[in-house]
Amino acid sequence: MKKIVLVLLLVSLVVFGFCLNVFALPISADYVVTGTPGNYVLDFTFTNNIPASYGQYAYFLGVDLPYDSNMGMPSSKWFAYQGPWSLSGYGGSNINYYDMWLTNDYINAIGSGESLSGFTVHVGQIPQTINFFAFAYDLGQGPGYFEDDAVNKGYNPGFEGIVGQGEDNGGVVPEPASLSLLGLGLLGLLRRKK
Repeated sequence: MKKIVLVLLLVSLVVFGFCLNVFALPISADYVVTGTPGNYVLDFTFTNNIPASYGQYAYFLGVDLPYDSNMGMPSSKWFAYQGPWSLSGYGGSNINYYDMWLTNDYINAIGSGESLSGFTVHVGQIPQTINFFAFAYDLGQGPGYFEDDAVNKGYNPGFEGIVGQGEDNGGVVPEPASLSLLGLGLLGLLRRKK
């Protein structure tokens, strides 16, 4: 009986870990900070987690930092402009996003499984968390994104998320180290029983 309980616990841990990864945001972000006090530079990295089967690239991105005229872009194919602009008309929140990037050259947009950094904003103070949004463009190679986690479903889906400094938000709660240790302990008990 104990062996069955241990096996069930181990399976539950594996399923729980799988579920944590399944619920990652389709497009996630993180940022690193450089610069000096009063003139920090936040460098955002956006990652496209939409499966390749959808054929959709991330091309329109934004964060809700205050208006700043010193924005940087990852390449000459990207354009920076400032708000306010919100997703309220697209089924999302009414957050005012002030710093945004757009590419109209989809070859240079962020493809499935790819990340792109160099989206920089100068700020006086380092925020702990930042709201961000992203839109994806359909390349006509997939079925379109009609999932419920999109604020604008279909062939031009939009997503909103919150990111903290230096960590991929992804909608994923990091697995506590104790879960891994517990799993290893259960495996050890099973082997010892045998």
